Amino acid sequence: MMTTQTAMPAAGRSLAELRASDIMQADVRTVHLEAPLMHAARVMGEHGIRHLVVTDTFGRPIGVFSERDMLRHIASCAARGHIVPGRIPVRDVMSQTPVTVAPDEPLPHVAAVLAANKIGCVPVTDKQGVLVGIVSVVDVLRSVAATASAAAGV
Repeated sequence: MMTTQTAMPAAGRSLAELRASDIMQADVRTVHLEAPLMHAARVMGEHGIRHLVVTDTFGRPIGVFSERDMLRHIASCAARGHIVPGRIPVRDVMSQTPVTVAPDEPLPHVAAVLAANKIGCVPVTDKQGVLVGIVSVVDVLRSVAATASAAAGV
């Protein structure tokens, strides 16, 4: 369900004119909150992604599971001298109550949300709160690079 391609900004559009929907990944890998940690890690590894959105039965984000969450959990287990249990559910490790943005949010606002919250991605939700995409820091950087290259004629 996840694509590795991001929509690239239309030629001649400034960063201020771009919206979350212009750069988001529309196909998002999700995981159930009861999924074992090792399953989530396997999905991330198989698809070369760093974030999984945890959704409820209505498709609304209730958390984000990231490499950072996994590393924090591993470090916590190691500090206590415990073996990392691979069957622990994602809900015990995920970041809860994710910050989300609307598809029509301007790119500068999306970037500011990522920076202010020190997060690597933000789920994009429609007016009903249903997941429609995801924007990562990498997506923002790709857009900045593409826009700068187009402006420079490169």
